[in-house]
Amino acid sequence: MKKSLKSSAGVTLLEIMLVLAVAAMVIVMSIRYYRGASNNRAANDTIEQIQAIATAMDSLAQASNSYAGITISQIAPMVMGNSSASSITNAFGGAVTLGALSPSTYVINELGIPSDVCTIITAQLKSNTKITMGPSCSNYTYNSQG
Repeated sequence: MKKSLKSSAGVTLLEIMLVLAVAAMVIVMSIRYYRGASNNRAANDTIEQIQAIATAMDSLAQASNSYAGITISQIAPMVMGNSSASSITNAFGGAVTLGALSPSTYVINELGIPSDVCTIITAQLKSNTKITMGPSCSNYTYNSQG
């Protein structure tokens, strides 16, 4: 009587390599998705912050009809939602500063914004006629005359 050769019950090296390749692709794609989602969230947070600064500045400028003399420590409690806040930081941990250019115009400086987030912010701010981006992604000019 001949003995029949039984097939092995294990997996081959090729099958293991295929599973590892598929797992690696899933991991890479999920990391890309997570980065994209977190960049979109950070860009939206930055835009909301710029709009909150604009609202606070408009509120404080109503009395004098001018942005001159308004400091970051005056608007920080409104923007940060903390009555003891004296400065503003953005979603990336960078400092936010202000500078009046004229009675109706001022500049918001948002430091530390990555370039890949900058493109998202630029695209979303195109519809706002009062806020324009300066020469770099960290400078935004607000013109109340819009």
